[in-house]
Amino acid sequence: MNYTGQKAILNSTSEEGIILQEINENNIGWKVQFSFENKNLIKRFDYNEITIVEKVKDELLLKQLIKNINSEDLDTQFWSSEILCYFVEEYGNDIEMAELAKAIESMINKLKVENEYNIEQKLAEGIFEFLWLEKIDKKEEEKLIITLAKLNKDCFYCYLNDDDYLSITEVKKFIERKQIEYNTSH
Repeated sequence: MNYTGQKAILNSTSEEGIILQEINENNIGWKVQFSFENKNLIKRFDYNEITIVEKVKDELLLKQLIKNINSEDLDTQFWSSEILCYFVEEYGNDIEMAELAKAIESMINKLKVENEYNIEQKLAEGIFEFLWLEKIDKKEEEKLIITLAKLNKDCFYCYLNDDDYLSITEVKKFIERKQIEYNTSH
């Protein structure tokens, strides 16, 4: 059975949540990443520690992931950012554009205040997975790319340093600025 996207109950406390992903933790056994419904927290549990209730809609899973990227818990932030990237890649075409747009906006807002590089990198990857779905027109894509360049985050360098984007003035300035930073820091 695929546990991802299932509403579940934690047996020990009867707390409800959503299983965001199944993982093989350190190659010692499979666990589920459980996002609590009433807490902004993700924890890992063995299969026997949960009871499956029902499958949830992808939109609900997406909303839970967006909630979790803003958790105060660093592991929760990282795991949700990582899962969100995968989710957009795998299920993005099945999600309504309005829901995806809200998710991307939330990811950008998180990036504006985020300083943990690993989280930034996963959020950036998720945003570009969205762009690669080609669900927005070129004008909207350019606006989004300009917004990303203006964030001035290192995590966007490898994505924006591309011939498709270098013709955009803001991107070119961003790349030049980063190249100067990289060259003077070594």
